[in-house]
Amino acid sequence: MKNTITISVQDDFWENRAHGDTTFPCAAYYTDANTHDIRWHWHEEYELSIVRSGSCPLSVGTDHLTLHAGDAIFINTGTLHSQETTKATKDFYKEDLVFHGRLIYSSKHTVFWQKYMAPIATSSISLPYIHLTPAVPWEKEIIALVSDATESAREKPFGYEFYIREKLSRIFLLLAQNRTELASHSQNESSQEMQHIKKMIRYIQNNYTESISLKQLAQTANICEREVQRSFRNVIRQS
Repeated sequence: MKNTITISVQDDFWENRAHGDTTFPCAAYYTDANTHDIRWHWHEEYELSIVRSGSCPLSVGTDHLTLHAGDAIFINTGTLHSQETTKATKDFYKEDLVFHGRLIYSSKHTVFWQKYMAPIATSSISLPYIHLTPAVPWEKEIIALVSDATESAREKPFGYEFYIREKLSRIFLLLAQNRTELASHSQNESSQEMQHIKKMIRYIQNNYTESISLKQLAQTANICEREVQRSFRNVIRQS
């Protein structure tokens, strides 16, 4: 029997689900080859995942990739993503941490947000994700931190909340220290269709608390409503 992960989303793909609570805005999830596909969705939280075994296709923003054992991925805030678990290898197993940035910066008036996290969060259109592999030293270091954090979330020893926050803080520090190298992870912006998608996703991000219509998305990208549907269907395989 498949392990069902139910994701409730709004019309704009926003995931209507709390990850953790106000006291500790972080939640851990586990998926394997018996898990159903995870539909397209996005959330304000960041997401860090590590593949413990096997491999599985993921779609993030306008890219489609496969994560293998030992790989990890950082998914930026507000980024559309999905997982085709039915195409995973039989030994596939992945651990995820979904957390709000407040866990680290507490308030946007702090240096932690303004100096270190905001530059990454506000580049979510050009930097929707980072596929982390052991081949790059600083990425390997982040993978180890993700591994430690997910293990702590799974085992829940006394003080695990402090431990997870420490690991997440170190991850963002490493991202900030390697910002110049992050440019290589940015998506190609040459496609006009991708530009349309990014404009619409940006509009969704900026207005996620409101009801968004197809007409509004069309006006945002200066295209017709039929073109909105075609773009989402072609680029992110969703109509």
